[in-house]
This record gives sequence, C-alpha cells and structure tokens, in this order.
Amino acid sequence: MSEKSNVNVPYQLFALVLCVLVLGLLLFDTTQSINEETRILLKWVDYGLCILFFADFIYQLLTVENRRKYLVTWGWIDLISCVPTFSWGRIARLLRILKLLKAIRSSKTLFEAINRRRGESALLTAVLLLICGTVFGSVAIMECEHDEINANITNASDAIWWTFCTILKGGCENYDPVSIEGRCVAIVLMFLGVAINGTIIGFVAVLLSSNKNDPQDESTEK
Repeated sequence: MSEKSNVNVPYQLFALVLCVLVLGLLLFDTTQSINEETRILLKWVDYGLCILFFADFIYQLLTVENRRKYLVTWGWIDLISCVPTFSWGRIARLLRILKLLKAIRSSKTLFEAINRRRGESALLTAVLLLICGTVFGSVAIMECEHDEINANITNASDAIWWTFCTILKGGCENYDPVSIEGRCVAIVLMFLGVAINGTIIGFVAVLLSSNKNDPQDESTEK
C-alpha cells in the first residue's frame, strides 16, 4: 500500500483546523482593540493549542515509517510551531498548514477517506467543536461582560470555566452572564453542547455497528 493511501484524512483535517484557528486568533489579537483580560485569555489558548501541537509532533514521530526523514523534512517545522512565544513559530505554522493541505490532497477522494474512518471522524468532530466552542465562547463572553457593572465573569479563568461548563452541562452554578449579548452567547453554547453530545452518541453507535457488521469478518466466515 502506498504512503498516499495511508494518510489519515480526518486527523489531518483536525490538525489543519487547529492551525488555522491559532493563526486566526493571532490575527484577531493584533488587529482588534480588546481588553487586557481577553488578551490574557488568547495567550492561554495559544499555550494550550501549542501543547496539542507538541502532542501531534510526538504522535507523528512515533508513527512515521522513517523518523530521520520526517525530522529532516517536516519534523523540525512541526517542532518549531509548538513554541508559542517564538516569532519564527508563526511562520512555521503557515508552513504546517501547507504541509497538511498537501497531505490531504494526496488522498484520492476526500469524502471516501472520511467515510472509511466514520467513527474517528465523529470523535474528532466532537473534540474540534468542543475546542472551538470553548475558545470562541470564552472570547465572546469576556468581550460582552467586561463592561457590565454587576458582571461575575470578570477574568480569563472565569470565562473559560463558564464556557466549558455551559457547553458540557448547560450552565455554571457560580457564574451567569448579565448582559443580553452574554445570554445570547450562552444560548448558542447550549445548542453547541447538544450537537457535541449527539456527535459522541453517533460515534458510539458507529463504533458498535462497525464491530457488529464488519465485512472482513463476514468474508472470513464464508
């Protein structure tokens, strides 16, 4: 089997969206006038995503067939892109996007590649929705609530915690948005939480059905 056919398309798409997310947040931070707590929040998000990039680097290093070739070609770029405060890391992230686009293009048919890994695609979609929802929800609620007099979501840690709890269980006991805009953000996050739970249930269903109706097992029995 050729190297091109071995491309894990769902995972590569997942990594691609995370790279685009990091660069988008960097562009937002440098071009928009935001309060200091939102800037701190974006810095924390950048650190968290860089940890995911480093985990991806370790995964690639452990699973690639030729480790030396990987380190000489793309490995060092992946490693540099994991450093949040390194200016060259931003350029490395752009190169990383090009690498991921090239890997995805190498698969014959995008939808067929995703369909072959339906369970993994569903799980990665749920994780991606959770990450993006937490990031955008935290930034949105911080911008909506920072000028409110009676607001109890006043710093980056409160915003992240409230957003995460709202997505997973529909709210947070100690924190509630007081502005109309903040409550609209809460409604969107609650709907997103329903979508994430539905995706996870779909992943479990696909996993169970694939184990029960494996065509390879049926051909072996015949």
